[in-house]
Amino acid sequence: TLGLAVLHPKKLAVYELVPQGNRDGRVNFYSLRKAYAHDLGLDGKHFTAYNMNSGSFGGARDREMIIVQSMDGKLQIFEQSANAFTRQMADCLIPGPVAYVPKVDAFVTVNHACQ
Repeated sequence: TLGLAVLHPKKLAVYELVPQGNRDGRVNFYSLRKAYAHDLGLDGKHFTAYNMNSGSFGGARDREMIIVQSMDGKLQIFEQSANAFTRQMADCLIPGPVAYVPKVDAFVTVNHACQ
């Protein structure tokens, strides 16, 4: 099943792409069906999403997870319909890019001092 993750300022929603109008083995069009959604900032504190990335974090082979970074540098990792991990990055004044490097199973980012 092909999925589509949509990042909103306060929510992460994941949709499935569902084939419709199957005639003679051909698909006429696709529709989106919401698989699940996460409210960001589970601890009730302020969380405004900045960016996201996905990958098979932690060596997972059969599923992808999603990491979301907030405007204040908090990272949340979601494993399908569950919140797997939350961590506040130290000394984060502004958010930066977050990349996943599968070869070493690590996230790469930068802080305001370009370190």
